[in-house]
Order: sequence, then C-alpha cells, then structure tokens
Amino acid sequence: MGENRLKSTLYKKMVGKLIYLTNTRPNILFDVGIVSHYMSKPQVLHLTVVKHIFRLTTSYGIFYWAKKTNALQIFVYVE
Repeated sequence: MGENRLKSTLYKKMVGKLIYLTNTRPNILFDVGIVSHYMSKPQVLHLTVVKHIFRLTTSYGIFYWAKKTNALQIFVYVE
C-alpha cells in the first residue's frame, strides 16, 4: 500500500485550484467535494481522478493564463 501513496503537496495544490474553479463551474462541486476528503493521505488513484476532473473542465473551454506582462487573460467558450 505504501507504493500507492504520494506526496500530498501537489495533490493539495490541485484540489485547491479545483475548489476555486467551483465558483464558476458548479457542475464539478460534488466531485471536488469527494476528492477533497483524501487531502491528508492521497493515493495515486485519487490524483488520477483529480486530473480527470481538470480534463473535464478544460474540455468545456475555460482557460486561464498570464502573459509576461502579468495581465490575466480569461477565455471562456460556452455552448
């Protein structure tokens, strides 16, 4: 079981970003609530689920990035 464990720092950062995303994406709220229960002892399976949630959010067209000018640009594509 030890080989399935991973460092919780990366997992906590990713789940934190998903929690922030729930402000604009309430459809992922339940999923993010479930994965946040495993923040103290995440396993590889939990990280895989978090990555899948990120893929779901980006497939709908929400992209965030900052340029060298530190200006935040938000592009949103809605069906």
